[in-house]
Amino acid sequence: MSDDARKVRRKLSALTKSLDDLETILASLLSQSLPDLVIGLDTIQQAKLQVVIPYLVYDLVFGPSQKLPFSLHTRSHPQA
Repeated sequence: MSDDARKVRRKLSALTKSLDDLETILASLLSQSLPDLVIGLDTIQQAKLQVVIPYLVYDLVFGPSQKLPFSLHTRSHPQA
């Protein structure tokens, strides 16, 4: 196996582990509705959660597209 193939396999393995970790972490948030989730929290904790959720969704949806390989700029990329 070439050195490049080993690097790719390591990166894919790390990506798979990261996605598994993310799924585990988000499972508790996604297992119940937002009103049910915040009902047991203090008011400040409710506010923090409701502020961080849009940032999380934005990063999950748009984050990967802003990290294009080869230093491509998002605005000049043909799929942007």
